[in-house]
Amino acid sequence: MVIVMIKEIMLGDILVRYDLQKKKVKNINIRIKRDMSVHVSASPKVPQKEIERILLEKADFILSAIEKYRRLAVVEENRVENSDSVELFGSVMPVV
Repeated sequence: MVIVMIKEIMLGDILVRYDLQKKKVKNINIRIKRDMSVHVSASPKVPQKEIERILLEKADFILSAIEKYRRLAVVEENRVENSDSVELFGSVMPVV
């Protein structure tokens, strides 16, 4: 049986929301996806305090991964396609 919960934790001064899956696993697993969502899986036997302790211990890793994906999203958002045009020195120029 898999139990899924949405939890929140303060990592430094940032509130991080994460999906917690309680299922049959040996370790506490932390995954940060490209959409900057955080997913944690742990055994149902692991207390919430232990999960939070691990998340706090891994705060630098979690926050740096979220920041990496945030920067990547900005780059992808600003990517110029061949059919686009850009403003350059006050003139609109087609991208070839």
